[in-house]
Amino acid sequence: MFGQGNMRVISGIALGPKERIVLVEVEDNWLVIGIVPGQIRTLHTLPKGLDINQTQADDSHTPPPFSEWLKTIRERRSNAE
Repeated sequence: MFGQGNMRVISGIALGPKERIVLVEVEDNWLVIGIVPGQIRTLHTLPKGLDINQTQADDSHTPPPFSEWLKTIRERRSNAE
């Protein structure tokens, strides 16, 4: 059954009619999953319960928070259409 056991869907967002990004909890991790027709891919992994909107220190070697990365991707997609 959906959402039972060691796995559950935390959140999701539609990027298009057939494209989605889903946040899935698996034991002590959150997996950011990209879903398109015929393919499912892990995009990012976070510790369970991490505030995905938290600000990170300004460090050129630290990647931007996932929420910023997703916002950038969505803006690029909107500009391309």
